[in-house]
This record gives sequence, structure tokens and C-alpha cells, in this order.
Amino acid sequence: MHATIFALKRAYQATHKYINDRLSDYELSSAQLDILIYLCGCEQLEQRRLESVLGVTSATMAKLLISMEKRGLIKRIPSLNDARVKDVMISPKGKNLVDEIRHEQDVALTKQFFEGFSKTEMALLTEWLRRVAHNMGDTSENIFD
Repeated sequence: MHATIFALKRAYQATHKYINDRLSDYELSSAQLDILIYLCGCEQLEQRRLESVLGVTSATMAKLLISMEKRGLIKRIPSLNDARVKDVMISPKGKNLVDEIRHEQDVALTKQFFEGFSKTEMALLTEWLRRVAHNMGDTSENIFD
């Protein structure tokens, strides 16, 4: 394995662990937080569109959403266009949780992640990682712009 690929893999693993450790206080996984953050920007969204955007299988998404729905963080309703399809929307409780996490965790995470990087280097790293994702077949839109 090329050293750069291995370094990227290790950076992902360390970042994933850091985020999940911080989210354990909220009883959330990073995948669940991604769902909530994406839903903050939508009134409601078809479940299969959410699967596509986040790169999650339908079985995994269903498991995540069932858990989140039981906690009152999201609501799933039949689609107006197709009764076989579920739409997903964030609940007020879910929105409040995202706001709380952003307020309490984003600054610390960003500071830790970009320690020693200039703003120019941060922008370059972001662009390079997007390019790597695209090269590896990721066609989803960027949910954090």
C-alpha cells in the first residue's frame, strides 16, 4: 500500500474514533450525526436519496433511522409521490441536538483537526480530499458547503 493511502486511512480512523468518542455523550454515532446535519438543510427527503447522499446501504440506513426515530430525533412518513417510499425529516428534538453538538463540539474538533495548518493549507486539504473521493468513485454532493 502506498504511504499516502495508508496515511489517509490512518487519519480517517483516528478522526472517526475522535468524533465517535465525543458523540458517545449524546448517544449518537458519526453516521447518525451526518444524517441529522444533512436533514437540517431539507424540509424532508426520500430515504433512498439520503442513502445515496451519505453512501449508506438501505439496510444500514433503515437500522440507523429506526433507532433515531425511537429517540424522537427524526420522523419517517410515507412519501406524497409514492406510498411505498418513506420520506425522512428532522424533528425539533433532532434539530436542537445538532445545534447543541455544533455549539459544544465543532470548535474543539476543528481546532484539533487543523492544528498546525494555515487557512490556505486547510482549503487545499479540503480540495484534495474531495478530489480523492471523486477519483475513488464518490459522486455524491458535498453536504457541508
